[in-house]
Amino acid sequence: MNTAFFASSLSALVSFVGYLSYFIFLSSNYEINQLLLPYFLSSFSQC
Repeated sequence: MNTAFFASSLSALVSFVGYLSYFIFLSSNYEINQLLLPYFLSSFSQC
């Protein structure tokens, strides 16, 4: 197996799991979600 492909897929998987757990944390905290979600949406739309 190619090492570079394995490393890139592993980092993509780690970042995906991180974003997934982060959005689960946001959805479980509704007040924090109301404050932070517009900020992150605006920062994502600037990318």
